[in-house]
Amino acid sequence: MIKRVIFDLDDTLIKWDDSYYDTLDKTLNYYNIKYDSDIKKNLIKAVDDYESKYDYYNMQDMNNLMKEYTNIDLPDTFVYKWTLYLEDCVPSKVDEELIDILEYLNNKYELVVLTNWFLDEQVNRLKKCDILKYFKEVIATEEIKNKPNKEAYIKACGFNKVEECVMIGDSLNKDITPALENGLDAILYDYKDKYNTNTKKVKKLSDLKKYL
Repeated sequence: MIKRVIFDLDDTLIKWDDSYYDTLDKTLNYYNIKYDSDIKKNLIKAVDDYESKYDYYNMQDMNNLMKEYTNIDLPDTFVYKWTLYLEDCVPSKVDEELIDILEYLNNKYELVVLTNWFLDEQVNRLKKCDILKYFKEVIATEEIKNKPNKEAYIKACGFNKVEECVMIGDSLNKDITPALENGLDAILYDYKDKYNTNTKKVKKLSDLKKYL
């Protein structure tokens, strides 16, 4: 019997829009750093490559990686300032479908968030979307290893058995396959219809009612 539902955040609970990377421009301008499109691309690449180089999210590590990728002596507070801007990266209006499914699931299960990112920023984004109230806990990977490491899924299960938990996320490689390999149930949120897989999947979050 499922007792706990574990949600990924980015591109699951909150869709990522590439325009959100404009926050990098704001951060560079805040520090009066001269830059061009290549520098911005390299900052984004540093973010994209981060998890292949580090097991935990740490602002200083990311700051150092950004320095390495851009050859710019960025201020030590650069990533921290950037994450403050990122807190505003939420949709102007929350999808009613999301609210409906969270209310439905919250009446049946314990809901938590498991995210590969910095805790404070993600909590504040959930607050701004007015959906933090549906979750018992938000688990970030500053003190536990990032998904797809086993440690992340075990932590997200809390005091429940792994077979009593289900992982929901948009990434087959980070959310679904590792969860299944570690004994959890899992449902792929494939709203872009990009995966050909035999695992459980939905294109709309409302379709989670078919399984839960």
